[in-house]
Amino acid sequence: MSPASHNPQGWEESHEQYWDTQAAGYDRLYKSKWSELENRDLKNRLSVLVPRGSCRILDLGSGTGLGYELSRQSPNASYIGIDISQEMIGIAKQKWPDALFLQQPMHDLSIFADNSFELVISLFCGFSYEINTSKTVNEIHRVLKSGGTAFICTLNRWSLRRLIRLSFGAIEVHNTRRADNSSSVPAHVFSASIIRALFLEEGFLDVHVSGQGVFSGVVEHPSLWALDNWLVSSTPAIAHMLIVTARK
Repeated sequence: MSPASHNPQGWEESHEQYWDTQAAGYDRLYKSKWSELENRDLKNRLSVLVPRGSCRILDLGSGTGLGYELSRQSPNASYIGIDISQEMIGIAKQKWPDALFLQQPMHDLSIFADNSFELVISLFCGFSYEINTSKTVNEIHRVLKSGGTAFICTLNRWSLRRLIRLSFGAIEVHNTRRADNSSSVPAHVFSASIIRALFLEEGFLDVHVSGQGVFSGVVEHPSLWALDNWLVSSTPAIAHMLIVTARK
């Protein structure tokens, strides 16, 4: 494991550098049919969470702005995305000039007042790249309004991908799917029970953990999507990604 995984400053610096390097080609890595199916699934899940009236949405680890695209379920929704990578933020601003994107680590939401948002999201495992996950959950709880919802995606410790690789640690050396393997960053991986307990400890209610993508990162053939969904519904413990839905 890289020394950066045990050093908060080194962790943040390694992630900032890594995602800056990935930014220019990032969207091209996720142009596959499999990625389209993953995106559609998350959009459908978000559709039942985004309030139809006026609401504010905060996206943690917003990257190039996919969360803005997937969460635009209401014309009255106001969106803010934060990311540690200035290069990612720059691309997001070009793609979505009507949205607000800020460079900020997700464990420090001090720029936002208490009870500011109806929905806080972190899509496709961005939460796993944050070194201080407990503080992040605490901050999510603080900035959510009463009755607001957190929708947070994490890497799964017991995913099929990791079982095949015989990788079982709580922190892994990670690189984004389909990217050059010459560089990587540390990432937290969670079991369903551990991530659920983390949200309950911070005061969240109705904490539900589901999954997505048993075959993600393993065999991403669109013909397997229906089987993948069945496996996720029957055995979410081996999904690539865990999805936490929790209410304040």
